[in-house]
Amino acid sequence: MIIVGFKKLSDTAIPFEYSRDGDACMDMYADKEVIIPVGCAAIIPTNIAVEIPSGYEGIVRGRSGLAAQGIMVHVGTIDETYRGSVGVIVSNHSSDAFKISKGNRIAQFTVKPVLKVILKEVEELSSTKRGTRGYGSSGI
Repeated sequence: MIIVGFKKLSDTAIPFEYSRDGDACMDMYADKEVIIPVGCAAIIPTNIAVEIPSGYEGIVRGRSGLAAQGIMVHVGTIDETYRGSVGVIVSNHSSDAFKISKGNRIAQFTVKPVLKVILKEVEELSSTKRGTRGYGSSGI
């Protein structure tokens, strides 16, 4: 378990929280009413700022209940150096305008360790059975 500090940036902001024991992610709440027209996207403010510990990242994820309605949350990374309001980018792929009310659960938040990577240019990559077959290569 790690401790993540947070700050409410408005009196009405709702801190991220787990709904049930055993949940992998915390719920995130809208701090503003927003209507998203069909085919459009909007950034929904939570007015919560977080202090991610060194070596970790915050991750914003979608909610399956919204996705089933055609409302997609874009995955977002919150770097350990960011101290502003955590926003949620939401796109409306449904057939009607979508209203997000203040206080609605709009996304999920989790924190994961970050592994630093060193990219090294090589002359050849090792071969595999799959090779360069990409999208759709495993069938339907």
